[in-house]
Amino acid sequence: MNLAADWSFLFPEVVVALAAILLFLLDAVFWPRRSSRSIGYVCLCASLIALCLELNEWNQEINIAPFGGMYARDAFSSFFHIFLLGATVLTVLLALQHFSDGYRGEFFPFLMVAILGAMVTVAATNLVLAFVGLELVTLTLCVLSAYCRGSEYVSESSAKFFVLGVLGSGFILYGGGLIYGAVGSLGLKELSLHLLAADGMDDPLLLAGAGFLLAGLCSKAAVVPFHAWAPDVRQGVIVPVACFFSIVPGAAVIAVLMRFFLYGFEHVADQWVPVMACLAIATIVGGYLLALNQRNLKRLLAYVFVAQVGFALIGTAAANTQGVVGAVFQICVSGMTAGGCYALLAMCSRANEDETEIGDYAGLAHQHPAIALIFVLLLLALAGLPPAAGFIGRFLLMGAVAQAGQPILVAVTAGVVLLSAFVACRFAVYIYMRPAPPNPLVVKITPEAMAVLLLTALCTLALGLFPDMFIGIIRSSVVAVM
Repeated sequence: MNLAADWSFLFPEVVVALAAILLFLLDAVFWPRRSSRSIGYVCLCASLIALCLELNEWNQEINIAPFGGMYARDAFSSFFHIFLLGATVLTVLLALQHFSDGYRGEFFPFLMVAILGAMVTVAATNLVLAFVGLELVTLTLCVLSAYCRGSEYVSESSAKFFVLGVLGSGFILYGGGLIYGAVGSLGLKELSLHLLAADGMDDPLLLAGAGFLLAGLCSKAAVVPFHAWAPDVRQGVIVPVACFFSIVPGAAVIAVLMRFFLYGFEHVADQWVPVMACLAIATIVGGYLLALNQRNLKRLLAYVFVAQVGFALIGTAAANTQGVVGAVFQICVSGMTAGGCYALLAMCSRANEDETEIGDYAGLAHQHPAIALIFVLLLLALAGLPPAAGFIGRFLLMGAVAQAGQPILVAVTAGVVLLSAFVACRFAVYIYMRPAPPNPLVVKITPEAMAVLLLTALCTLALGLFPDMFIGIIRSSVVAVM
């Protein structure tokens, strides 16, 4: 038996796991006094190698279910793995910029463990494996959320994330236990076959299990009303961790929701779609309403990215192929804009970045017009306005919910543009039309942060102007869950 060929589908995960072990050893044993940039570049190389391996597997169109069907290696998981590894590259680049003046080598192996957990989560077809992956992400993010000893908010942010993370994990465990009691298995295929045979979800045990599972996943992704931890945690953490928080947990949870609800609970969609739609509306409207009065930039971005998760939920609630395509497209756009926004925050912030307010960016267009223009482009993407890619995502989602016969979701998706545009334009007014404060921000341009900013801005603009090829790629990748 050719063992290398049989296990080749796990090469990206193996590279990430071995990189985490290697980085721990380098930090503790071999390079204990060397600059964290050395370990950071090793982490960057490992992430790029895993990304190349994942691109190769996606190109080969692998579609297998190893480990007794508990793990899915298909186009859907490969696409999300590529997205997650891309987010890791952006985070590592921001970390290299952030840690340029001090030693923070242990940051990078924890980051690799977190991304390994996210990769396992999006490919899991068994609730136990999905829970293990989510816990890897949660526990490492608990460590990373406390990874800034100079901030006065760090203790509060790490404590809140730990407590609410445990609460979400408890919901998932309890819901999984109820589902097992009703079905006799925690596998996705067995769940689907049980519901098909039962012709509905009349069993109150299964209904309660699905509710607890949904509540636990929503808590992990900061969906309203489980969002209370998001602004406090993202204000207290350092910029690279805030970027990671804004991209990875939400994407992993949405992937789990799509796989389990669109496939496992496919036959009872009429029972969970209204709940998902209500959560989506509450998350979008609540996120933007709470962002209106925020002056702290980190808290404002936290609420805006909470709203982006709501748009992904709209695509899931549509329960059709176009909805999934729109949701995945929206996740990608949100990830790119998060990388760009936090790169700008890394370059343009106060000495204490937790206290940077939107008023500090007044007059930025007169000092650095190119950076101001990129910032406005990213804001347009978050607001869903052309020519940025966010407009295409909203358009796809509106078409999906219209096709599904859900006019309320169509109205919410269209109407919330006013709220999102107000948030974006309010920021743009400060950048272009307000005089600079007496002590303006000092813009520190570094190669790593500039690389993240240019890459995300160009991708956002390109997907807004020429989205067809990328939409086709997404459409061919979501077949596994539909």
